[in-house]
Amino acid sequence: MLEIATPLREPQAEPAPENEASATIAESTVTLTSSTTLASTPNKLQPPPEDTQTTETIRRNLIQEIPETEERDLRVKEGEGTTERKRLVPWEPSDQIHVLGNDLPGRYITHMLAGCQSIPPVRYLLPSHQLWKDWVACGGKSTLHRGNQSTTNTRVVGEFIRPVNRPPKPYWPDTNEEVIHNLVVTVPAGLVLKSLEPIVHRLDHRSAICLVQDGLGIVEDIIQAYFPDQFTRPTFILGQMTTRLRHPGSQFSVAELHQRPLYLSIYTPHGRGLTTPNLIKHHPPPERVLRQTHFLGLLTAMPGLIGQGESMSNFLHRKIPTTAFRAVVDPVTTILDCTYDRIQSNKYARELIDNCIAEICDVVSRFPECRDLPAFRRLYLGTSLRREVYHMLHGQKTADSAMRSRTSRGWETDIDYLTGYFVQRGRALKVSVSALETLLLAVKSRQTLVRSQWDKGISFEDDTKSPL
Repeated sequence: MLEIATPLREPQAEPAPENEASATIAESTVTLTSSTTLASTPNKLQPPPEDTQTTETIRRNLIQEIPETEERDLRVKEGEGTTERKRLVPWEPSDQIHVLGNDLPGRYITHMLAGCQSIPPVRYLLPSHQLWKDWVACGGKSTLHRGNQSTTNTRVVGEFIRPVNRPPKPYWPDTNEEVIHNLVVTVPAGLVLKSLEPIVHRLDHRSAICLVQDGLGIVEDIIQAYFPDQFTRPTFILGQMTTRLRHPGSQFSVAELHQRPLYLSIYTPHGRGLTTPNLIKHHPPPERVLRQTHFLGLLTAMPGLIGQGESMSNFLHRKIPTTAFRAVVDPVTTILDCTYDRIQSNKYARELIDNCIAEICDVVSRFPECRDLPAFRRLYLGTSLRREVYHMLHGQKTADSAMRSRTSRGWETDIDYLTGYFVQRGRALKVSVSALETLLLAVKSRQTLVRSQWDKGISFEDDTKSPL
């Protein structure tokens, strides 16, 4: 039995409580069921003088720090200082993996997971009826092209997702309403919230979500939009795909150019207002939470994925160069409406890129989650990040950026989770990000202009075509 009480004082005459709340604090203790004894004392309790924390806030913090167990059913009733019991369904390990994303990383991960015979067939989520029909037409199989060899896998189950706020059609297939335990999301960062909306009712405290995008800050928006309650919130894993892929032509196939690791890290908040100050540290730490580590173990055990688990600081060390490239170079190609090779010969574009990289270095070097990593020190980071960004730019040659391509079609882009992420973190850290703010506003202005042109020229509503 765990007893947690307010600080103790020397025995003295007990003052009369000024109000009902003070009397409650003075006379009661919070008793929580746990396997670990935190504090125990027979001394007489006294109310703390002018304590700004209410009983309800203290209990919320204490309950938040209960170690992860198979069943957590103690909650705090909203707006009151009393506890209520609401039994949650206990978490049980599941090897069933769902994949959401018809882009190249989504197809690649789906094919690799389908090749593992030790787990159930992977379930491929299809967010439109046209995609479902195309999947049935191709025989429900995924194809991987590697050099001159092609591998086809049929251990994939296509699962139709019913659109939100639309009446069901008689020709739509049946939908699955079971809880999704392990979900890999590879859709563009700007479409993650929209893509999760049809299946958010299938995600709860038993779910683990792995986000594989170049952007950052997606988890915070998911929590704010769909899972404000920490007791029913899924856990999250961040992923970074480094394998080079190519589109071979067919819809559910992918070509592998160069195989590289899939870096994975358990998400931990960095203090952007998602959590309140804790009275007690987490025990066990997030790296040992069963839901996350079970899913992480499944992904790292896949031989074709080459999954590698990393600490958050090491993960950001590998991810920041790619994110910085997408946050700076892609917006420049969108504003100038040109391919990558045209930027290298434009000295003004290079000067703009250099200014933005310098601001990103100022922001990243102040990340509290990376303060102990030598690679994130300002002097070293400025040189290495600029070198890596220009190295990636040189390797793109005459390719077109995804941001420019999506903007020209009037589609949503990842700008809010690329450039916008560094702008938001820079403002929170009180770092000047004027060049990044200008770049962000310029891209959004062009997106608004192009979208208005599309709205004037084309007006249709069709669920058969999806950028997912």
